[in-house]
Amino acid sequence: ARAFVEGLEDALVATCGHYRIAARGRVPGRTGVWVGDGKIAAIGVKISHGVSSHGLALNVSNDLTPYSAIIPCGISDAGVTSISAQLAAR
Repeated sequence: ARAFVEGLEDALVATCGHYRIAARGRVPGRTGVWVGDGKIAAIGVKISHGVSSHGLALNVSNDLTPYSAIIPCGISDAGVTSISAQLAAR
C-alpha cells in the first residue's frame, strides 16, 4: 500500500512540476503533496479484505477560505494551498 501511495504522490508532484511548482511528497509522518508548508494534494487509501478504496484531491483553483475554519487532514501546524494560489504568488 505504501508504494501505491508514493506512486500517487509522484504523479501529483509531476503534475505540479508541469506548472513549475516545486512540490514534494514523502514528508515524514504525512501523506499527500506539499509546497512549502502548504498541502496542495491529499491522498487516501484503505485496504479491507483485499479490496482497496482510494482517492486523491489536487487543489487546482478552489476557494481556500473555508480551510481557515477547519483543521484539514487533522494537521494543525500546516496550511493548504492550490495551483492557482501558487501561480498568483509569483
